[in-house]
Amino acid sequence: MKNLALNKWINYTFKINNYIINKSSINLALSTFYKEKIINLAKKQVIKIIFKVRSTHGKIRSISFSTEIQKLDFKYLLDIFYNEWVDKSDEYNQDMWKNIIFT
Repeated sequence: MKNLALNKWINYTFKINNYIINKSSINLALSTFYKEKIINLAKKQVIKIIFKVRSTHGKIRSISFSTEIQKLDFKYLLDIFYNEWVDKSDEYNQDMWKNIIFT
C-alpha cells in the first residue's frame, strides 16, 4: 500500500487589535499560527502558505504568492512576508486592517 499525503487547505485568521500591520503583528500572527496549527506536523513536512489581509470593510487582499516551505524553515516566513507587506503597503496604507489570514 502506498503512503498517502493529506493536503488540507485552511484559512487561519488572526485578529489585529490596533488595525496596524507591521513586523511585530506579522510575527505574532505567525507565532500563534505555528503554535495552534503547525507545531504537531512532522519536522520535514512541506507547508504551502499564502499571506492575506482583511480590511475592516471586509475586502481580502493577497499579499504574497503561494510559498512552499518545510516546517523546519517556518521561521523564515517572517522576513518573507514582512518584505512582501512592505512592497505592497503603499497600495494599502489608507485601509484599516482587521485580520491577517494564512491560507
